[in-house]
Amino acid sequence: GKLIEDLKKNCNPSDLQDVYVAEAYYCESLQEYYQMFQILKKALILNPNNEEALILMNESVTQSKNFEESILLHKVIVDNHPYNHLAWYNLGSAYACVGEYDKAIEASEFSFIINPGFQQGYNDCAEYLVEKNKHSRALEIYQEALTVFGPEIDLLMNIANCEYKLHLVDQAKRTLFEALEIDKTRNECGWNGIYFGGTAFKKQREVAIENYAQSAAIATNYMDVVTTSGIATGHSADLTKIETFRRACGDVPLALASGITPENVADYIPYVDAVLVATGINKPDDFYNMDAGRLAQLMQLSIKL
Repeated sequence: GKLIEDLKKNCNPSDLQDVYVAEAYYCESLQEYYQMFQILKKALILNPNNEEALILMNESVTQSKNFEESILLHKVIVDNHPYNHLAWYNLGSAYACVGEYDKAIEASEFSFIINPGFQQGYNDCAEYLVEKNKHSRALEIYQEALTVFGPEIDLLMNIANCEYKLHLVDQAKRTLFEALEIDKTRNECGWNGIYFGGTAFKKQREVAIENYAQSAAIATNYMDVVTTSGIATGHSADLTKIETFRRACGDVPLALASGITPENVADYIPYVDAVLVATGINKPDDFYNMDAGRLAQLMQLSIKL
């Protein structure tokens, strides 16, 4: 509404793309998907590598059915930014929606070649291959995903289906039984808690900065809440690391488990779903006892933010 228009008039040019993304969320809430597409297009013209805009763009295209315009936009982006995996992915999605599966396969394959941790690229590419009855190549893609992301029920079921279509009946049975065994184990173990799993975490083997996104994406397949940290207990995490994790985790919850204090929690709240705090709210020079006042302050800020 009026607030967004005021922001557009008064913000710095470098911040305008972020205002457009915020406006796109507003349009999504109103289910105005064609308008959402046009706004995201403006954001991507300003910055074709804006990952948040690219992720939202796929949703807007699917809902508005604005496939042809999406193809034109994303072709321009990949021509000028050939290592933009999300642009390739969006291009493949749009091609698939108009029935051009060969082009969809090629574009979606580029998405995970560029970013091997991008699981949705593998999945969609294999699905398009199945649509073309190219089960042998689809099986190769699924098996590659299995190597990268590990066994998951849906992935194993897709592999079994391809094996069956290729008349590999015995192998399809083994794969299916493996999927069923995983499902049975999960159902019988009685686990009903939430698993916070450490990823690129303090005191673990160090993960290179360029591998943060891939590590986070892989972790989403195994953890209820992907949990990362700064370099050590009490050390705040680099904000760019948390931003990278947020993008890579998508809708999977993200937690931060070091260095949070009442003084810096506002910096991290936009990116994380949970914080695990101890030393940041302890009494001065006391590693073992919490300061009730600092705890209350942190809780009040978290609720307010």
